[in-house]
Amino acid sequence: MGLGSSVLGRVLFSMSAHAPNQLMRI
Repeated sequence: MGLGSSVLGRVLFSMSAHAPNQLMRI
């Protein structure tokens, strides 16, 4: 369960980190 949570957390962090970059590029 810990591993799954880690992967999920990293994916969410990745998405939230890329979202602002894409918005700024537009």
